[in-house]
This record gives sequence, C-alpha cells and structure tokens, in this order.
Amino acid sequence: MIRAAMGLAIAFGCSTFPPAAFAAPAAGPAPLLEVDHVMLFVTEGAPERAALTRAGFTIAPGVNQHVGQGSASVTVELANGFLELAWRDPGVFVAPGREFVAERFERMSAWRTSGWAPVGIGLRRAASAPEPLPFATRKVGGPWMPAGDSLEIVSATDDTLGPRLWVVPRSMAATGRPDSESELDRLSKEPTLVHANGARTITAVKVTMPGAASSAATRTVAAHSHVVFARGPAWLVEVTFDGGRRHQTRDLRPDLPLVCHF
Repeated sequence: MIRAAMGLAIAFGCSTFPPAAFAAPAAGPAPLLEVDHVMLFVTEGAPERAALTRAGFTIAPGVNQHVGQGSASVTVELANGFLELAWRDPGVFVAPGREFVAERFERMSAWRTSGWAPVGIGLRRAASAPEPLPFATRKVGGPWMPAGDSLEIVSATDDTLGPRLWVVPRSMAATGRPDSESELDRLSKEPTLVHANGARTITAVKVTMPGAASSAATRTVAAHSHVVFARGPAWLVEVTFDGGRRHQTRDLRPDLPLVCHF
C-alpha cells in the first residue's frame, strides 16, 4: 500500500471554544496548496494514540511500515486527509544511504529532549494548481511510487528546528475524490472514516513554533496555502475540523502537542 511506504457537550468532555480559539480561514483566492495530512512524531509504538481515542477519533487498524526509512506510523483517516503519528521503528529496514532519514525520525520522535521539531505537514496541489510549483523543492522518489512521481520536499535538508514540509504527488493525495488507486483504496475502508466526535474534514491548520523555527520553508508554505505559522513558547498544532461548527475544543496536551477544534 502506498501509505505504508511513505513515511499519515459530547461524550468526550469537549469544552466550548475560548475567545481566542483558532478559526477556519476566511474565503479568498484559492491557494496552490492544500493540507493533505498532519504528522506528529511520537515515541515508539505510538502510545500517544490513546489521547486521540479519548478525543473520539477512530485509529485506522494496522501499522504502516515505511520500509527503507526505518519508521512506522498509525493514522486517523478523514474525508479529505488524515492525521498521522510517526516514529522511528528499529524493526523496519533502513535502505543503504537512507540512514539520515531514520535518524531524523528518531530525533523528531524525541523532540522533548532533542530540540528537533515534532511536526510535519504533507501538502497537495489544489485541483487547479499547475504541476510545476513556483518555488524550489527537492524531489525524492521511491520504488512504491508510480514511475515519474516523487515527494517534493520544501524544508531545507539541514533544518532541524522547523517543521518538515513536503508536497505529495497527485497519485498519493488524500483528496476525498476517487481519482487515484491510492485514494480508491483509502475511501473503500469506510469504518475508518467514522469518528465518535463527528469529525469529517480538516478545514484549518495552525502551527505555533518556538521563534527560531521560522524559516524560508514555513514562509513559502504560508504564502501558497491556508496553513498559519505563528511564534509561541512551545510547539502546538491546532487543527479545525468541519469549520469548527460545533464550537467545541479538545486539548490533547501533554500527550500530544495538539489541540482539536470541532
């Protein structure tokens, strides 16, 4: 499966939004990029997944092994994307020359002590976006991808402080439309798309970062998508689902640097 090769007042105690809660972006020109998935780096085996379950999310069954990268993940699948908890898995093969990728997963998973960022944002082209992107990326291919396809990495190779940012090819995008083999497979697993908290779609993402984590990559993504990057005292990802129409929030700290708005 392509996903495994990559590297994605209700019964759960939700409270009403505080006045400063993050809202979905206002209507405006369509951006070139959309959020495809949000990746959080966690400890081996992702015991932090229990926090997502308590918040009313369904964890997709099974573990995705990123063969060649020495990592693994579990996901929460949504109609237009997914949340992913990823970690360095010593039981997964690391391809020669890819040791630095496995090391990155290890250090990002240990973000509380390593100082590395715990966040990755996978983006996809909007339906009307051109194939050539108007900014520099590094293309990374793999045997699991259709011929000619690649991930396009926006983050600098040596950036350890900022979030990892990349663009997935259309063949791997979680658009919610059955227009690729990957998405046909994902959408066919309907029970994984149903969540007790009612969440269906990701409609906004805000990443709060320590000041030094701002970079050319975050500025590029902010300019071409609705992802918001802000400075703050600690890492935090805020994800709004379905436009926040329920006016409820769930703070998953300290298990995860994540706040969900429903």
